[in-house]
Amino acid sequence: MTYERPEKTGLRKIGHHTLYVDDLTDTFTGLLDDTSRTHILAAFKRAAPYLGISPALRDTVDLLFAYSNEKDWESGRKPIVWPSNRTLQDDLSLSLRAVQNRLRELEQRGLIAVVESANGKRYGRRNPKGYIIEAFGFDLSPLAARREEFFQIIEQGQAERAERDSLRRSITIKRKAIAQIAHSALDSGYDGADWTNMIRIAAAAAAPAAYSNQILHLRDILAVLTNLHDEAEKAWRVALEAVQLANDPCVNDVDIAPEGATNCTHIQLQKNLPSFKKDRSRATPLARQKDSRCSGGQPKRDHNHPRCGTIDEHVKRYRLNPALISELFPELGLTGNDDCLKWADIHDAASALSSCLGISHHAWSDACRLIGRNGASIAVALIAAKNEEIRSPGGYLRKMAARAETGDLHLGPSVFAIRDKRQAPDNL
Repeated sequence: MTYERPEKTGLRKIGHHTLYVDDLTDTFTGLLDDTSRTHILAAFKRAAPYLGISPALRDTVDLLFAYSNEKDWESGRKPIVWPSNRTLQDDLSLSLRAVQNRLRELEQRGLIAVVESANGKRYGRRNPKGYIIEAFGFDLSPLAARREEFFQIIEQGQAERAERDSLRRSITIKRKAIAQIAHSALDSGYDGADWTNMIRIAAAAAAPAAYSNQILHLRDILAVLTNLHDEAEKAWRVALEAVQLANDPCVNDVDIAPEGATNCTHIQLQKNLPSFKKDRSRATPLARQKDSRCSGGQPKRDHNHPRCGTIDEHVKRYRLNPALISELFPELGLTGNDDCLKWADIHDAASALSSCLGISHHAWSDACRLIGRNGASIAVALIAAKNEEIRSPGGYLRKMAARAETGDLHLGPSVFAIRDKRQAPDNL
């Protein structure tokens, strides 16, 4: 037995969607008094993105609505339109095949119902009052029957969009928080984690959130970043505690009383105990001679390269006043050669400038403590002047503070080196 292919009949194929749209048209009995066809069209357009309806299909429905009148939507009537394919081709600037495909897809999506005539052609007639007497074409009543459905889809879609936006914001916040912790740790020179790799992993994990619309996917991304943030915060706390413990003179708090003893004094074991002055009466003659040289008019080191404790004297020696600093470093945003400027103005400007340079508050506070407020302000101005040459401004500031402790920080010569460089003929 052989299968014979049926001959083409020219009839329109029907499917399960046909019964669906027929049921929708049967439920339509006319619009309510407070509803118009423009309300139906507006509800459809707002729901279209959440239904996955393309702008091309949306524009086609909009065009079909233009062929209907308000009277067609009254009770007991059907909003049927009958534009020819040729007319739709001209209005949509499409080929015949493209028009047919769009109309078929609208029917399959349950947006329009096809009302066929005996000869398969579209046509219609109206009476003198404008009411449809007879019409064969496209029935738009399924759109009206789905009005409440559209409103529910709009509400659900807006809620999902709000959740996606919230997830994306949370992802961005987590990524930036991880980067902030890692950069602060790098500026502080803290160990305990691969901070650079942590920044890279966070950026790679957050990248898909920019184009992903899947809520579950965005939730997974946020969960990954949340775990990474917790790890970064934990590593930061451990590193910070290690540094504080290293700087704490109390190493152990040990009870060394004999076993069974009571009412004993509690003793702390300490290191880095403060040094006491030497007993010069018991020192050898050679030691007294060295002490006299060190305590006399000639210091052990050249005062041109002062230690941290003499940075302010160093600033005075080179006459680094606020007017000069503001004039040589326009990065501070102050007016040069202004006798009204105070060091407090320089400090405020440098504090703001340090944030712009990406210097952490912790690094800035340490510099103010170790170098002094004036010295730290000048240091930030020098870093801003050489910003293109410095990879990590925060780390550079910490190195300057460390050099000040060893007496190797030369602010005066550095300031005048910047002045000479900027006043060179090539820079004029």
